[in-house]
Parts: sequence; structure tokens; C-alpha cells
Amino acid sequence: MIQPKDYQLLFQIETNHLISDLFAQHYKNLHCLLVLKDKLWKSYIPVEIREKTLDEGLGLYGDTNKFNEFKTEFENYRGLTPKKLEKTLSDELTPENIKEFLLAISGVWKFYSKTEFFYTDKAAAKLIETGDTQLKNNLKELEQIKNEGRSFMNSLIFTENCYLNRLLALISTETRISKEDLKWYGIEEISEMMELGDKEITNRKKFFAMLSDGKELRYIYSDTEEFDKFFLFEDKKEIRGTIANKGIIRGKVKVIPQNYYADFSILKKLFEEMGKGDILVAETTSPELMPACSKAGAIITNQGGLLSHAAIVSRELNIPCIIGTGNATEILKDGDMIEVDANNGVVKILKNE
Repeated sequence: MIQPKDYQLLFQIETNHLISDLFAQHYKNLHCLLVLKDKLWKSYIPVEIREKTLDEGLGLYGDTNKFNEFKTEFENYRGLTPKKLEKTLSDELTPENIKEFLLAISGVWKFYSKTEFFYTDKAAAKLIETGDTQLKNNLKELEQIKNEGRSFMNSLIFTENCYLNRLLALISTETRISKEDLKWYGIEEISEMMELGDKEITNRKKFFAMLSDGKELRYIYSDTEEFDKFFLFEDKKEIRGTIANKGIIRGKVKVIPQNYYADFSILKKLFEEMGKGDILVAETTSPELMPACSKAGAIITNQGGLLSHAAIVSRELNIPCIIGTGNATEILKDGDMIEVDANNGVVKILKNE
């Protein structure tokens, strides 16, 4: 029986079956559990695997030779991949080159995952404890690598004219299947240009899960009680997380919805709606959210570590920041008045909107 207590929550956003499948191609090596229920998608790795990734991250960032190898591999991937993708888009589509295209895109997570909190937190904690010069230099350089990596990932998968959307547009023209419906296919199904029925697509929009044993992925399309447990949360007046930058402030909540990954065009309106000094609440932050971060009186995130974008930006802006709350975006609503006590890692709801 799958139990939430055995898993570490990584990310929760609104996304689709295809992006989940792309994400899974690397994360299956980490025994991932990916589950979507009623639009909300959550990703997990086992707690014991998280301990291994933290140790691996400490080894990577504590050794300049290893770190330089990682940088070189990531730079090579970013340099070569667009050329391969452009070639496929200009050639006649075949099952083989479609699959190769999709797997090339999914390769970004092999590298970008190493910049995430479940790899970097132990290294960050050791830096705070020891002031190790090698760690300090490598982790400082990692900030730029993470930002560049995020921008590159967006160009592959998330922006309006990303490589994934360009491929789906071509396949849609050939198959007469809408681009939006194709987003609910899997890698193998798209590669073979299969046609799923409307009922199957509708069912996947309601629920699907991908579960790995460390090697193979199992695709599950029947919801059960064990998966429901991953979507339960306690509605409470106090939220706790990890202190990323100290300070105390009161203000109105502005929640960044989890569906912006599927449509970056909504961000402009959100930035305009946000008032100066509002409390930014998000699953996580990344470079595309900088206009909102710059307005924020404080930042609260569901996930992230001491080297996350939110943590780094809050220290640069000198505003309070609490990360790793787990479910702040589920509890807090736009307009709620809250107190962010980042001296103690506590968020208190003063008045609901």
C-alpha cells in the first residue's frame, strides 16, 4: 500500500499527461510517484531516496572537479539539443524521430534536477555551518546555472512557442488531433501517432498516476483510495516552513496559480493585479516571476530549499521569506490578510478575504 508518509513532496502544479511523462523519464530513476487528480498534479520521491539525493548533491557541489564536469555536460546539452530539435521539425515526422525529439526534451531534467532543493539543501547547510570556500564558490555559480537552465527548460517545454508546442502543432496537422488533446497522450502514444478516444482523454484529465520502481514506469488510470490520501490537507490558521530570510511583515496575499506553467500569457495580468508590498504566495518562484518578486513585501512557497530562487531573491531584496510550507497555495487565498513571521518560520492568517 502506498503511503504519503513514505514520500517527499517535490512539486504540485496544474499540468498535463504528456509533460508528466516527459518529467518521469528522468525521475523514474528516483522511484518517483506522479499523480494528477482533478487538474492538480503532484510529484513525489521516497523519503529514503531524498536522503541519497542530498548526499549526492553534497558530493557534487563540494568537489570542484565533479562540479565542472556537471557544468560542461549541461552546457553541451543546451548547445546541441536545439540543433537536433530544429532538424526534426524540418524533416518528415516518423515514430522514431518523434520519440527521439521527446526524449531529447525530457533530458533537461537530468541536469536541472541537480539544482533543486532535494539535491542542494545538505550542501547549503554545510556551507552555513563551515563557510567552506569550495562550496561557497560552487553554490554561488550554481545560482546562474539554475536561472539559465530554467530559461532553457521554458524554451523547450513551457513557453507559447516552445519546441514541444511546435512539434505538437505539426503532429496535429498530420493526424487532425487537436494540440490540446495531444497533451494528454504519452510519449509512446504520440510517437506512434495513435488516436485516443474522447472518453480516455476526459478520464486522464480527472486522474492518472505514474509510479516507478527505479527502472520502469507503471501507468495507472484507475483512481483508488490510496491515491486520494495524497490530496488531503488540513485547513488551518497557521502555516509553518523553513526560514530563507528573516523579518516580520503583514500584508495581503497574492497567490500565483499553479496553472501558469500551462499558459505563461496569464502572468502579465497577474503582475498588473499585484500591489506593491503584497505577500507573494507560490508553489515556487523562478526567473519568469521576477516582476512579482520585485513588488512583494514577502515571499512564501510550497517547496524549495535554501538555494531556491525564492530564497536567493528574498535575500537580494531583503524581504522576509518562508519556503517549504507544503501547502500554502491551498490554504491562502487572494486578499487574505496575513502575518509573515520569518524569524520563526510561521505564517498566521489574520483575516480571510
